[in-house]
Amino acid sequence: MKNRATVMKLSLGALALWTGLAAHAAAPVITSFSGNGVLVCSNLAPGSVATVEWASSVTGPWTNNWAGLDAVTVDSNGKIQVSVPMFYRVRGTNSAPSGMVLIPAGSFTMGDANDGNADGDAPTHTVNVSAFYMDTNLVTYTLWTNVYQWAANHGYSFDYAGSGKATTHPVQTIDWYDCVKWCKAGKRRAKS
Repeated sequence: MKNRATVMKLSLGALALWTGLAAHAAAPVITSFSGNGVLVCSNLAPGSVATVEWASSVTGPWTNNWAGLDAVTVDSNGKIQVSVPMFYRVRGTNSAPSGMVLIPAGSFTMGDANDGNADGDAPTHTVNVSAFYMDTNLVTYTLWTNVYQWAANHGYSFDYAGSGKATTHPVQTIDWYDCVKWCKAGKRRAKS
């Protein structure tokens, strides 16, 4: 237990140092990290979405693939508070990416209460959705084609090539699976 406390103190020191070195006026600040694994971070834009990154050692590699920590909605005071099990850092976003808008976290009722499940629909139930960003415009056929061609040249395969009435019109004749592949390819393309 003493070793764990020492590791936590060292990791907090490293986090504070990393935060100080990487910080500028609007950078996130880890204000506390308690022994019970609760991390509190401030200096974030209210309503924005922050990503909490973790690593098995303070030197990394850092990742954000832990469920529930990849999109944490910042409260009205510019803070987040999450329970965390290892070493973490917070990378805040103070504004939506260009051409996108923040869809805040919320809940909605899903299912069909009218037909007694005759069509195999699930009974009504509440679904909670984390905050996320969405494009402000539909994907044009031109944009689809550009990413599609890059993806095809980099090992992606699609069931449908897509079509459009005009280059500036929304893409059509695609399915959900191709959209997921297209989004992943577009993200990878943007990083290359």
